[in-house]
Amino acid sequence: MPSTLRMHRFSIFAFLGGLLLAFMGGVPAIVGALVCGTFGAGFLLAGFAVFHFRTRGKSWRLPVLWLGYLSVLIFTIPAFFFLLSGLMDTRRAIALSPAGKTTETETKDL
Repeated sequence: MPSTLRMHRFSIFAFLGGLLLAFMGGVPAIVGALVCGTFGAGFLLAGFAVFHFRTRGKSWRLPVLWLGYLSVLIFTIPAFFFLLSGLMDTRRAIALSPAGKTTETETKDL
């Protein structure tokens, strides 16, 4: 599951739209904060999945996972590392996606 858990490639644009709305003021700011919080939590979970995937098979995995989770619970700043990790993983999915229409032979390979 850690290797496949990632946000949809268009969710990064919804997160950006929510961030822009959050700076408008009034009701749009409330809606923007709601969208940012929701999608930010999704990107945070995707960042944790990347963390689990990259430490798989390492002898030091358990202490590092404990340290990572405890640091997020005690301090909020390390959560930005996991959030950025989830954002970068989604960005890689955008960069690897096909740009144009696929031919019939390419769809058989997928």
